[in-house]
Amino acid sequence: VSALALPASAATAFPDIQSHWAKSYIEEMTDAGMFKGYEDGTFKPENKLTTAEALALCARAVPVKQGIADRIASDRKKDVDGLLNGAQSWFYREFAICLAAGILTESNLKSLTQSGALIKPIVKEDLAVYLIRAMQLGPMSERLSSYPMSFADTTSISASLQPYVYLLNMYGIVKGNELNRFLPQNSLTRAEMATMLRRA
Repeated sequence: VSALALPASAATAFPDIQSHWAKSYIEEMTDAGMFKGYEDGTFKPENKLTTAEALALCARAVPVKQGIADRIASDRKKDVDGLLNGAQSWFYREFAICLAAGILTESNLKSLTQSGALIKPIVKEDLAVYLIRAMQLGPMSERLSSYPMSFADTTSISASLQPYVYLLNMYGIVKGNELNRFLPQNSLTRAEMATMLRRA
């Protein structure tokens, strides 16, 4: 939580990213105000993202002007607080944007809250849904009738989520690993999320 809520440090000051493969992505996304550092001055690129943290980042990727974002947060605060029931309340502003932008529905948010999924690590195929919706490509994903992918483990991607993964792959936002696997159930690190957000 602190990694998303604290004032940003200069990206180049993070001692733990200087030789990291995602250094340039992390710096760009930190400079853009998407990511922030920890109290000890580190970025912790290999830390796993919770679902709440991933949703916060998706909300920040939506191009909403500050004044409009303030109105969205104010207008939806009561609804969001009711849905969260005290859980992850630090995130109400980003949740409000998620609801307004169609990244989440109220039933999605209620389910995530009640199941405890908000504080659990997010997996790659679930993130694909939220990121595609943040990019306002949700309607496109729903209209797809064919979404061929060349990942070696394509069949392990949940059928209902394949259109979202397909679009991320088609736009070059996600790629296979050295074995050309997507690994849909793998958790997502801060470094990987920074990379995907930069490409998005």
